[in-house]
Amino acid sequence: MAKPRVLLFPFPALGHVKPFLSLAELLSDAGLDVVFLNSEYNHRRMTNVIEFLSSRFPSIRFETIPDGLPPDQPRSLVDSPLYFTMRDGTKPRFRQLIHSFNDGCSANSWRITCIINDVMLCSPIEVAEEFGIPVISFCPHSARYFYTHFLVPKLVEEGQIPYTDKNPVGKIEGIPLFEGHLRRNHLPGSWSQQSSHISFSHSLINQTVAAARSSALILNTFHDLEAPFLTHLSSIFNKIYSIGPLHALFKSKLRNSSSPPPTLIGFWKDDESYISWLDSQPPGSVIFISFGSSMKMEARELIEFWHGLVNSGKRFLCVLRSDGVYGGESAELIKQMVGERGYGRNGVVVEWADQEKVLSHTAIGGFLTHCGWNSTLESIVAGVPMIGWPVLGDQPSNATWIDKVWKIGIERNDEKNWERSTVEMMIRELMDSQKGVEIRRTVKKLSKLANDTVVKGGLSFDNLEHLVQHIKNLKPDN
Repeated sequence: MAKPRVLLFPFPALGHVKPFLSLAELLSDAGLDVVFLNSEYNHRRMTNVIEFLSSRFPSIRFETIPDGLPPDQPRSLVDSPLYFTMRDGTKPRFRQLIHSFNDGCSANSWRITCIINDVMLCSPIEVAEEFGIPVISFCPHSARYFYTHFLVPKLVEEGQIPYTDKNPVGKIEGIPLFEGHLRRNHLPGSWSQQSSHISFSHSLINQTVAAARSSALILNTFHDLEAPFLTHLSSIFNKIYSIGPLHALFKSKLRNSSSPPPTLIGFWKDDESYISWLDSQPPGSVIFISFGSSMKMEARELIEFWHGLVNSGKRFLCVLRSDGVYGGESAELIKQMVGERGYGRNGVVVEWADQEKVLSHTAIGGFLTHCGWNSTLESIVAGVPMIGWPVLGDQPSNATWIDKVWKIGIERNDEKNWERSTVEMMIRELMDSQKGVEIRRTVKKLSKLANDTVVKGGLSFDNLEHLVQHIKNLKPDN
C-alpha cells in the first residue's frame, strides 16, 4: 500500500518557511511522503539546506512555484507586493502541479492525499477542493493572533474599526478573552480610516478565515501558553493540533540523529566566529539583539539604537543585516560604527547568527527582539527574558503578552521611539533591576513547561502522533 503523500505549501516568508520545514521533517520521520512546495526565489537561496534535507529525509521532495515577483525585487511584507502576487498569481501553477501528481501520474503512489496549507493562502484550499483533496491548515503565528482574524468582522460591524482618531494603540473593547490587553495595532491589517491599506486588510482577513474550511488546524504553540485561545479555536475547527514549540519538538523527536539540521537559512552568511567570543563571557552577561529576517529601519534609527546599546555598558551580540536599513546604507553605517571586523567597544556585530544556538548559550542574559513568533518561542524554550521591540504584524501583540500577561519581558511603550535613552534604559532595566530578576525567574518556569510538552508523554509530543494518524486516515474524494 502506498504511503500517504502530503504537500506542504508555506507562504514564502522566512518566518513561515522555517516552521513548515520543521513540520516537513517531523512528518517524514513519522513515515509519510512529503512534498515541500517552495517559491523559486527561496529555493535558490536555500540550496545547501535542501540538499542536506533531501539526503537526510529522502521522502521529502522539493517542488517550486513562482512567487510572481522579479528576481531582483525585495520580498518585503511591509508593502505587501509578495502577498498580492502569491494570492493572485499562484493558483494556475498550483493547479497544474496537483494535476501532474494526481491525474498525470500513472503510479498511484505519487498521488497527493493531503495538503497542508499556510493560513495566509486561500487559493491552495480552492484548488484542493477542485481535486477533492483534504486540507489541513497550518498557522505559523500564535493561537491568539490567529483568533483575532475571526474577530475582525464583528469589530467592523460594531464600528470599532476602521477608527478615525489616529490612535493605533487604542483599546479594543468588549472581548473578555483578551483581559483588556487587545489594542488596535494587535489586529491583522491596518485599520486607521486614513490608511491606504483598508482594502488589503479586508482581503487578508477573507483569505485567512477561509482556513476554517480545512479538516483540521495545526498550531505552532503549546497548551500551557495559550489554552484559552486554543479552546476558542476548537469551536471554529473540527480538530486542532497544537504541536509547538516546533523547533523544540523537532530536537526532542530527532535528538538521536547523527547530524544536526543545517542553520536555516543560508540567506545570510553565518561564520559562527561569535561563538568563541560568547564562550569567553560570564554567564548571563550578554544581551542578544536581532530584529529578524525582514525588519528595516531608518539610518537615524540605527544610529540612535547603536548609541543606546553602547551607552548601556552591557556586553552585546548584535545582528545587523546588510539590507536592514532603508536606502541601502546599512553596510556603510555599520562599518562606520563598529569597524571592519564587527567588534564594537563592548560587543560584537554580525550579519547573521544561529539564533537557537545563541539563545541556548550560557552567556546570554537577555534578548532584544522584534517579537516574531518563532523568536518568541525560541526565547521561551531557552529561558531567556525579552525586550520587545515590535514593528508589524503579530509582533505588537506578542510584545504585549510577553510583558503584560506572561511577564517574561519588557515591552517598548512608544512604537516609534528609537531614542538612545530609551534603548539604554530598557537594556539596563532587564539586565540590572529587581524587575529583571523576577522576569528571569518567571521565564525559567515557562521554559520548563515548553520543554516538558515536547518530550514523550507531553501534550505537543502526543498531538503530533495524533496528527500523523489523522493524515493517514484521510481519504481523497476521488
